[in-house]
Amino acid sequence: MKGRMGRHAAWLLLGLALFSHLPALQGAEFHYDDGHSLVRNPHIRDLANLPRFFLDPSMFSENPSDAMYRPVVLVAHAVSQSLFPDSPAGFLALNLALHALATLLLYHILCCLLAKGRSLFGASLFALHPLQTEVVNYASARSESLAAVGILLVVFAFLRYRDSGSNIWLAALAGGQLFALGAKETGVVAPLLLLLIDRLMPGNRARTTRRAQLISTGLVAVYLLVYASFRTYSTGPGLRSSTAQLATQTKALLHYLRGIAVPVDLSVTPQFTESQSLLDAVVILAGAAIASGVLLLWQNRRRHPQLAVAAGWWLICLLPTLIVPLNVLVNDHRPYLAMGGMAMAAGVIGPRRLPGAGFLSGLVALILISLCWQRAFAWQTEITLWQNAVREGPSVAVAHHNLAFAYHQGGQMSLAQSHYEQAIALKPDYARPLTNLGALYRDAGRLDEAEAVLLRATRSEPGSVETLNNLGLVYAAQGRFDQAVRAYQAALQADAGISEVWYNLGLAQRDAGQTEDARRSLQRALQLDPGIHKRLGPSHR
Repeated sequence: MKGRMGRHAAWLLLGLALFSHLPALQGAEFHYDDGHSLVRNPHIRDLANLPRFFLDPSMFSENPSDAMYRPVVLVAHAVSQSLFPDSPAGFLALNLALHALATLLLYHILCCLLAKGRSLFGASLFALHPLQTEVVNYASARSESLAAVGILLVVFAFLRYRDSGSNIWLAALAGGQLFALGAKETGVVAPLLLLLIDRLMPGNRARTTRRAQLISTGLVAVYLLVYASFRTYSTGPGLRSSTAQLATQTKALLHYLRGIAVPVDLSVTPQFTESQSLLDAVVILAGAAIASGVLLLWQNRRRHPQLAVAAGWWLICLLPTLIVPLNVLVNDHRPYLAMGGMAMAAGVIGPRRLPGAGFLSGLVALILISLCWQRAFAWQTEITLWQNAVREGPSVAVAHHNLAFAYHQGGQMSLAQSHYEQAIALKPDYARPLTNLGALYRDAGRLDEAEAVLLRATRSEPGSVETLNNLGLVYAAQGRFDQAVRAYQAALQADAGISEVWYNLGLAQRDAGQTEDARRSLQRALQLDPGIHKRLGPSHR
């Protein structure tokens, strides 16, 4: 009977997870980082590259500078591309399947840690919470759910191994750890989760427990050594000081808690600012709230060990982003696995078997499902996504820029111009909207305005190839060919491997009377991109 009830609960969870996120499959476009890691990444279009994914971090993106060692993610991308070529819905179907799998793994973990009947309620929160929608609706965010599946397998295998001593679970633990580390760097938190559970909710087999923890920790140590050898690229050191990082992410912890409690204003770019000092009032209040909660649970860890584990789970899963500075301050997919701690807490303190508890649970489930569907509709296209981001964060410059770019790509130039200008008003030295606004002005024949805006962009970001190339096009359109040549040459000093810039340089040199230089530049353009020959006259082929 117990096994049958468990199977029924698992099927119910699977149905809830799939139903609540089903509208994600209506997604019509890729988004954000999908461009460089999926849409334009040539490496995922050939399954023969699968072994190389484990050796070459530069294959993560079309841009070698965006290299990351995430071979499991690349394998998932390549398989999705093979099964559903260039189909957003196909990619998102795998994301949805991963979320459902993570939900089932968490359910079985909660069955091991909570009293009878409490695991289903907790796992349902994990399945249905709107904060989880970004991992389903955003193809590139699958790195989060892939890592979560691996970590959850590690924890589940650990719990089963310490109870049974069966080596099959030890093998599953090792496999899950390798899988998690191959998906995302956050896989390093798995040994900490095992230590947390063992200290607060110890099992009866000390020897098997130590063996499992040693294997998990050993694999993480080896991974860190391998990762260090691969890490020949820059991840943006110096983004902010350690004080600013700690202050900002202390606020972020409270931001995520608020998102869990009130998930009604979610955004791909939340309106969240950096803090420079630990003495900022908001940072002090956030730190005091978090510290008091942790202290209270620690003092009552023997009376309420499940709640202490839940809080520790949440903090441990967010620990990497608390320590390591990243370009994005906060986002909705970062607390994906941390939600497992909140799910456990919900299982402990959720509605009991009281009159009306079932109705209340059903009502909450319907509200969460409706919010998940609402978020899925926001993610359908680039325009709907960034319209939502601007609505929820009107002071976020990047949201205005990305909405402007979506309008620009769609030919809605007046709307594009308006949001580029709003982005610049919010952040006057923001090079990307300055560059794109300059290109928009150039296409509209407003050459003097284009020149002024692009010069501002070059002062903000002197080595930007895109900005310098656009400035060269403006000079060429004005007949100032010598200045165009200098702009293109400056762009090529930053990156000499772009065929389009060589092509533009060759045309400017031709028009400036530099015939021999023009011939060499156009030949170089052809070497980099033979397709350019279609744009050249017979004399240049």
